[in-house]
Amino acid sequence: MAKKQQVYQKWFATYQHIAKYGNPGVCPFCESADTDYFVMFISGNDGFMEVFCNECRKAHSVTTRQMPKDKYNVFTEDDYNSYRKRRNAGLRLSPTEPQSTNFTEQLQPMPQAVNA
Repeated sequence: MAKKQQVYQKWFATYQHIAKYGNPGVCPFCESADTDYFVMFISGNDGFMEVFCNECRKAHSVTTRQMPKDKYNVFTEDDYNSYRKRRNAGLRLSPTEPQSTNFTEQLQPMPQAVNA
């Protein structure tokens, strides 16, 4: 399996978790619960979604088509520019700290990735 496909397979369950529970769940690389995501719309309901881990700083993005604007964490251009600055400066990627010190209790179980 090509490296790019292996990386996507690791993130696939994270995208499923967002669709089902509204949060990314745990990082598929370091298993930290300190993860986040955003959707940025480029034209109409088309754009991209990026998921990332604040611990190991790994991230992945996918192109989105016909995403509902009222269901996901939507970034404006200013939000995205702030995220890029934080990422480039080596700072925490999420704009806010987790709401609870016991953040893992807020997460739902992560579904298993389906191998196609």
